[in-house]
Amino acid sequence: MVSMTQNEWQNSIFGCFADPMVCLKGYFCALCMACDNGEKVGKGGMLNCLLVCCFPVCAISMFRTATREKYGIDGSDAMDWAHGCILPACTNCQMALEHKARGGE
Repeated sequence: MVSMTQNEWQNSIFGCFADPMVCLKGYFCALCMACDNGEKVGKGGMLNCLLVCCFPVCAISMFRTATREKYGIDGSDAMDWAHGCILPACTNCQMALEHKARGGE
């Protein structure tokens, strides 16, 4: 059993390589992964998927904030937006790995 720190991300922003399947999905199906991440934090539906398709960086940043709030992870909205704007693919994978680690599959 792996120890989990409740108020921290379980994987770093570059931790997507820890799970090759998440990494592959993030590369080949990034928009689908972003929609999945949105659904897991209660931001699913057609409107949010449309947001992902039209403004993926904004959607990923918003979903990162929602993920952080859902799991009580320390951080700030500004850092969520910085990660989403500078490294959207890595941020998308980090959220997917967080949901997986915390049982949100």
